[in-house]
Amino acid sequence: GLWLAKVTRWPCGAAAAACSGQGSTRSGAAAAGAANTSSSRPARRPRFAFAEGAAMLRSILGFKDGKGMGDGFTLHERLAADCITLADWPLCRVLLMNDASYPWLILVPCRAGLSEFHDLAEADRAPLMAEIDRASRALKSSFRADKINVGALGNMVPQLHIHVIARFRDDPAWPGPVWGRRPPVPYAPAALQERIEALKAAFGDG
Repeated sequence: GLWLAKVTRWPCGAAAAACSGQGSTRSGAAAAGAANTSSSRPARRPRFAFAEGAAMLRSILGFKDGKGMGDGFTLHERLAADCITLADWPLCRVLLMNDASYPWLILVPCRAGLSEFHDLAEADRAPLMAEIDRASRALKSSFRADKINVGALGNMVPQLHIHVIARFRDDPAWPGPVWGRRPPVPYAPAALQERIEALKAAFGDG
């Protein structure tokens, strides 16, 4: 995960005695000595307040309001390590599994504390099915898949997430499931960029 530095309250310093309201009580010699000491120190760079830093980080990573650090939702570290974020839809964060063997999407409902389908609020169940449908159609149309596999396991990663995978009769795991058949083959940079652009175009985001 990503961590932001804790906000620290900075001392006012002798040169800004007005901050504390006590500068007028010092003797001239003491004040001069303090000023000399202060001027010999290198200037300290200002730090971002937590809210400013969090807002900047959300912007850099492309998180939308309520989908990043807010509302208690945090993407599981295993998913963050294994995948590339493609988009934030109304309910789910859309990830691309970093395995060039298969066009493989993962949808993660952006709600805190979800582990099972029945943990979803009733109002989120129909939107989830609509987003699974959207992902499935995008894979089918873009890659002319022979079959679309949809599944939610969660034995290794307890956070609720749904795999949507384009399958082909000549893929390395056909006709079995993709899990455990072979180590993932990470995308080369050019191939990754090409796949991201194709998927975003299929989503209507490109």
